[in-house]
Amino acid sequence: MAHVNTSISFTIWWDPDSGLDRTRLLTGDRRFTIEGDTGPGLQFAASCNWAHADYNPRQFNRLARFLRHQGFPAPAEVPIESRRMHDRLDLLT
Repeated sequence: MAHVNTSISFTIWWDPDSGLDRTRLLTGDRRFTIEGDTGPGLQFAASCNWAHADYNPRQFNRLARFLRHQGFPAPAEVPIESRRMHDRLDLLT
């Protein structure tokens, strides 16, 4: 098991004008590279839409809460539902 302590600057992003149902955590840190070296960085998206593959209401709420506590516009928190696909099959059909 490896543990690394480091400092990384992140941007938390949500666009209130676009109606997006995703919050994003981004870094342009050059220590993270994309395959093929097309650009540096790391991105994590959390959606509140149960039909999306990145559906993660807990992380969506955490990022929204952080934005709100910092005085920025933020989406409303959403109910916590199961992320498991078999629990969402009825919603998808």
